[in-house]
Formats: sequence, structure tokens, C-alpha cells
Amino acid sequence: MQKDDVIYRQAAIDAVNSIDNLDAKARGGICINLMGLPPAQFEPKWIPCSETVDIPDHEVMACDRYGEFIIGYLDCKDEQWICESDDSIMYDPVAWRELPKPYKEGGVG
Repeated sequence: MQKDDVIYRQAAIDAVNSIDNLDAKARGGICINLMGLPPAQFEPKWIPCSETVDIPDHEVMACDRYGEFIIGYLDCKDEQWICESDDSIMYDPVAWRELPKPYKEGGVG
């Protein structure tokens, strides 16, 4: 668990605890509003190339030690990591992550 996760979790706990201090009518209104919120978006975590065992067979986002990004196919050739797209190759990426799901008209996710 990262430091930010703890802060956000504590803020959520504090918000829920503050609802207990309201009367029943006010609590019901807040609960309805909370239920109307969109679902949380999953934020993919960066996976260090050094810890990668199974190379994905689909496009990923890769990052090098300078903070540059590329979307392409990850591979390891002769113990050197690369990420290759149609236009370019990133040599020595240090981490990668899954791409988000594409936009769908008319809904979330």
C-alpha cells in the first residue's frame, strides 16, 4: 500500500464517519448522492521490467529512465528490454503498464 492510498482511505473513512453525526433524513440524502457517483477508475500500476516474468502479447505503455513514454509491444532480446511500435523503438525501458480500456460511447468502461 502506498502513502497516497492511506491518505485517500482515511479521507473516505472520515467522510463516512461524519455521516453518523447527521439525522436520519439527512443521512439518507447523502447516501443517495454517494450511490450516484461513477465507479472508481482502475489505475494500472507500473511494473518494473526487471520483475517481468511473462511478457504481454498486446500493446502496453512503456517508460524509460528519462520519463519518456511509448505505446508498443514489449520484448526482451539478449537480456535487453525493448518496446516497439509501428513508428519507433524504445531501448531499455524500465517499466510498463497496461493500457486503459478504449472509450465506449454511451457509458463508462
